[in-house]
Amino acid sequence: MRKRFGKTLLELLVVAGIVMILIGLLLPAVVSLREAARRITCSNTTIRQVTLVLTDLEHTRRRFPNNQPPWTLETLAVLEPNICRNAEISQEELDAISVLKVVNFLCPSAPRLLVDGREISNVGMNHLLMGLKSQQITDGTAATILLAEIRTENSAPWVWGPLANTDNFGSSHHAGNHVAACDGSIHLISKRIDHSVLLNWFDPADNQVAPLD
Repeated sequence: MRKRFGKTLLELLVVAGIVMILIGLLLPAVVSLREAARRITCSNTTIRQVTLVLTDLEHTRRRFPNNQPPWTLETLAVLEPNICRNAEISQEELDAISVLKVVNFLCPSAPRLLVDGREISNVGMNHLLMGLKSQQITDGTAATILLAEIRTENSAPWVWGPLANTDNFGSSHHAGNHVAACDGSIHLISKRIDHSVLLNWFDPADNQVAPLD
């Protein structure tokens, strides 16, 4: 009798089933690792670099940007001078760069959306800090939000200088929302944070000091 060296259909199905089980076990871990990597990139690139520029502008001018011109243009003139050499640019130049995706203003986990053909930002500056001096932050720079992730569906083109508040506060991260305090520190805030605490963190002078932990 001749020996059979081939695999039977049943054996192939068993092997295929084992492979599928292994893939099913590994896939969530791979997805989790990819999201963790995006979250780190968001913290170190999207949030931290912009925060460093904003705090440096405050130290230099003794006040935060007043969004005229947009704070994003002032920040980009420092981070990406090849895109925007000066915050004071013409409308034609503004229209030309508004279609560009700028990694400093868009978290890698956030979906890319266009508003009137312009790329949005999912990072916003605290709307209560416009033109404010650090001495006016009586609650303390460590207890006041400077920069925060905002929901993309409630955002605006990055060239407009989007602002953050308690209504558009949100992110695409499952773990929470990245924020930066006025002292330059970066924090990951739970999405289940109490709304009253969030209000305290946005308000620089409400005499309700709550550390950003």
